Amino acid sequence: MNIQGLKKILQDIKAAPLKDLSQNFLIDDQILETIIKKADLKANDQVLEIGPGLGFLTKRLLQQQAKVLAVEKDLKFYQYLKKNRQNQNKLVLINQDILKLDLNILIQRHFRPEIGYKIVANVPYHITSRLLYLFFQIKPLPQTMTLLLQKEVGLRICAKQPRNNPLALFVKLFTQPVIAEIVKKTSFYPEPKVDSAIVVLPKIQAQVDPQSQKFKDLHGLIKISFASPRKTLLNNLKNSQRFSGAQIRQALAKLRLGPKVRAQELNIEQYRYLNSLLNK
Repeated sequence: MNIQGLKKILQDIKAAPLKDLSQNFLIDDQILETIIKKADLKANDQVLEIGPGLGFLTKRLLQQQAKVLAVEKDLKFYQYLKKNRQNQNKLVLINQDILKLDLNILIQRHFRPEIGYKIVANVPYHITSRLLYLFFQIKPLPQTMTLLLQKEVGLRICAKQPRNNPLALFVKLFTQPVIAEIVKKTSFYPEPKVDSAIVVLPKIQAQVDPQSQKFKDLHGLIKISFASPRKTLLNNLKNSQRFSGAQIRQALAKLRLGPKVRAQELNIEQYRYLNSLLNK
């Protein structure tokens, strides 16, 4: 899709890209094809797409013979998609705010759980982190995710020690994300201020049941460990008043970590072990 064609569609439906909804349209056909290739879709795969906009990615998903469930918040875009929809039996459109939907009910209502499903989306920048946390709480979990994200967020998700962060550690409880390609800001209209990245989250599987107390304890431990990133892990844990200094030092010693270690220096396996030691 060229810019002139896109502008003509927007003019026809009396719509303008909204900055507060991160409405930046991907107009680079090569990048769209890369997303499809990385999603590794098969005929009759079930796909959840968030924020389809004018349907440029949706069209390519349908060309792969996938069944697509597309959730679009903007009423004008939803009406455009509905009017111009193709593959009627393969596309389900929903005009809702994804953050306000019960995703468990949504998946169970529209997909066959025994087949599994994938998430493929150009994710709105302003809700990326919240969406990721939601996606990993769906039952059943998606098999894979192929997401176009703000480059900074993609790098944060794929970070490793000694530059770990709470989001990266949370994601690694389910999968090992990889950046497949950096996407220049010139690939969008209107052009955003930053570049983007295609991030692939393969073979998603929970290492710890997300509904269990063990998972809640672990998630809570990671959050308090990063409460003050400039402080040591020991001090952050002590300041939470959930554990005594002696408890923490003993646990760190078993992990062969010194008292000056910082939260970002631990990997997810170390956090799992630390959680088991502190929450006996």
